[in-house]
Amino acid sequence: MIPTSPRKAVILFMAALGWAAMALPVSGQEGQTLSLADAVARALQYSPELAVARADIRAASARTMQAAAFAAPELTLSWEAMPAFFKPADADERSLGISQSFEFPRKRRYRLQALRREEDLAESRLQNERALLTARVKRAYFQALLAGRRIENLEKAVAWLQQFASMAASRYTAQSGTYLEVLRARVEKGKLESELILRRGEAEQCRAALNRLLGNPASLPLLLSDSFGEPPYTRSLAQETADRLRLNSRLLQGRSMLSREHSYLDLARSAFWPDLSLAVSRQWLNGQPPYDAGNFTGRSTNGWAIEIGIRLPFLWGKGTRAEALLARAGLEKAETIFAALEKDVRLATEVAFRRVKTAEAQVDVFHGSLLRDSGDQLRAGLELYRLLRIDSWQLLDLLRSDLEIHSEYSLALFRFNLALADLEAAGETESMGVENEE
Repeated sequence: MIPTSPRKAVILFMAALGWAAMALPVSGQEGQTLSLADAVARALQYSPELAVARADIRAASARTMQAAAFAAPELTLSWEAMPAFFKPADADERSLGISQSFEFPRKRRYRLQALRREEDLAESRLQNERALLTARVKRAYFQALLAGRRIENLEKAVAWLQQFASMAASRYTAQSGTYLEVLRARVEKGKLESELILRRGEAEQCRAALNRLLGNPASLPLLLSDSFGEPPYTRSLAQETADRLRLNSRLLQGRSMLSREHSYLDLARSAFWPDLSLAVSRQWLNGQPPYDAGNFTGRSTNGWAIEIGIRLPFLWGKGTRAEALLARAGLEKAETIFAALEKDVRLATEVAFRRVKTAEAQVDVFHGSLLRDSGDQLRAGLELYRLLRIDSWQLLDLLRSDLEIHSEYSLALFRFNLALADLEAAGETESMGVENEE
């Protein structure tokens, strides 16, 4: 219809705009397609824990820079032999000087070595946070995948039950079946639909947990683009153990602690060596000969003064010996911790590897003909029920068995992928690699 007036044209144009706005989806409710790699990358970018760890690295670097700086020189002014109190202009001796303290060179070197190991510790703590966060994101992603697989399995089962219910109703109408069969179909379908509601609620919780790690609103829809990885897993325990001993961030921290404590011990031993100080001053002196016979003031002269100081810590060595004993205790503690860490990482790696192989064996149970045979039996059972060759109880058993097989297969895939994620982070915490999967 063509508008006959400008006013009607404006009304029609505004109505069209409103209809278009209502038809467009709300951007905040659009689902985000998310792969596992994208989820890990976003979580690493958002994580407040990683931001704090990066700040710790900058602070450690600043402390090293601070320790590398020499002590600030000291400027001194002095007035001596003043005839009256607080009259510097009448002083017979005046001087302007600058002094600088010099630490024994080895002390500075050992201190810088120790602080650089502190930087390494901060770096390895960041790696530890990254490894733990990556494991948490993978766990949340796999749990969301499992929740989606469970919903898909239930929806397929409900669709099968719908076919069964339709057949039962047709048989009852044709007086070849009983109303009890219709009731059984309705009851089983209701039970599955109730479980489906529960599983959808669990899926929302899994999505909220994943969104929290990514810094998203909890209700933001997520479309997971990756699926579960499947066996086989070809790496050996020896390969995994070698990688974990080389890359584990807790062991990197332990090595940095050992190196730091060695430097502190060297620093404590070097405390017996003397430190130096040097001062240079310019002097103005009054009353130097020859003197004036009447006023006895003499003449003014200028000169230089040099002062060298040596600190002698070995004369009273109890404090320095105590520092060396403390440093030795710290080194022994670090050695004990590192040995325990290495054993813990080896054990966690072996436990996580065994879980991977166990989960792989569980998945292999279904990799044969079990899944295919279950689907074929269910389709054949529906046909036999339609032909009045089996009763409703037999068909329901087939339906329940097929649902159970697919549910167990999904759970086995979840356990396998979760075990792989735990193996990558084995030993990053005391429990990583040995905790329960659910």
